[in-house]
Formats: sequence, structure tokens, C-alpha cells
Amino acid sequence: MFLRFRSRTKIEKVTKSSDVVIEGRVIAKDTISVSGTSVRCVYYDKMKESYQRPMRGAGRKMWIPQGVEQRCAGFYIDDGTGRVWIPEKTDGLLVREGVTTRGLEGKKGIRRYVAQLLREGDIIRARGAVDTPRGSEPAVNFSLRAGKKGRLEILVRRRLSAPVEQGDRHPKPK
Repeated sequence: MFLRFRSRTKIEKVTKSSDVVIEGRVIAKDTISVSGTSVRCVYYDKMKESYQRPMRGAGRKMWIPQGVEQRCAGFYIDDGTGRVWIPEKTDGLLVREGVTTRGLEGKKGIRRYVAQLLREGDIIRARGAVDTPRGSEPAVNFSLRAGKKGRLEILVRRRLSAPVEQGDRHPKPK
């Protein structure tokens, strides 16, 4: 079933090892910058592309994917009744409908990127399994990890109103 239609659980009512849907505001413990830019966020998923000929060398140049980079700084979800910790580990983390930023890398303009961000202040809905904090994680009652399906889903409900810097709209290199 769609995450936006699932019933929510208040953080004060969650129990360990239950699968829950929580809605609240992102509170950053620390922020990270998207590599190669000055944009600050708590999570990003970045895809890099380069403008080059296909593998066999024949035909016109085109944008070819070069790699994906995903990072998370670890953050809290606060719904007014308590806080839940989302750990830095990004295995199984799936963020949908976040803020998108794009731009060119390098001086020649033959590389570009598209990044999906999660910023402090965004209102999100998260689905995962409730667990106790491990190791060096902050001392809160619970943390949210990948659930039964092997992923921690986050849906951005309301984005922070501040604009994200935008690069050029991907002009073709000369």
C-alpha cells in the first residue's frame, strides 16, 4: 500500500521491533554538503553523468551515467511527542519526492549531476522497524531501521521553503 495513505503512529506509542509509519519534522544533528557543491543537507542521492560517445565509439555523443553516490548524516524525526533516530547507514534507505538540485561539474561542462536531497525542517513520513540505538548512536529511546522488506522508506510530505541553488539547465557542451 502507498506510504502516504498508511496510518501513522505517534513516537510516544512505538514499541521495540514493531513496524511503524512515523510522520514528523527532520531535525539535524549534523549536516553534510553534496560533493562538489555548497548545498547543505542531511541526506543526498547523487547521480553523475558525462557527455561522451557510446562505448563502441560510433554515433553521436550522449549523456552516459558514470556513478551514484548516496550519503546520510544521521538525523532525528520529531513529531511533537518524541524523537526517533535515523542512523547514518544508508543500506536499504529509499527517499522519495525530496528536493532536486542539478548542475554542471568541471570547467568544460562535460559532466553534470542530479541530486535528491533531504534537508533539516522538511516534513517526512518514514516506514521502518523500531530498534534501540546501537554503539555510538545518540541516546534516544528508539531508532528506525530497515523493516521486514529490507528497506527504510521515507516520503517527503512538505519541503523546506528555502530554495536550493540550481546550476545551468544542462546545455550541451561545444
